[in-house]
Amino acid sequence: MTANKKIVILVTALLCAWKANAQWTSDPTLNTPVCTTATTQQMFPQASGDGNGGVYITWLEGNADLSSTMIYAQHLSASGTKLWAAGGVEVSGGSG
Repeated sequence: MTANKKIVILVTALLCAWKANAQWTSDPTLNTPVCTTATTQQMFPQASGDGNGGVYITWLEGNADLSSTMIYAQHLSASGTKLWAAGGVEVSGGSG
């Protein structure tokens, strides 16, 4: 293998391994909002990794006395991008 070929392979490998900046941040004023619905209250969030660097997040949404609540979920990619509907998807609804 010629020296030029080795340089091209090395440069290509380095470019392919370039680290991308993720959307995640540790600054609490800049965190990725999961749900911004203002008409209801979001309570009891839970998170679980998706095995690919992302996360599934579930929460209870409704009124504070829990008489009318729904369970919602959101899937965020490893880069922090919402993969489901902007306000999450309803998993289960009901009252009581």
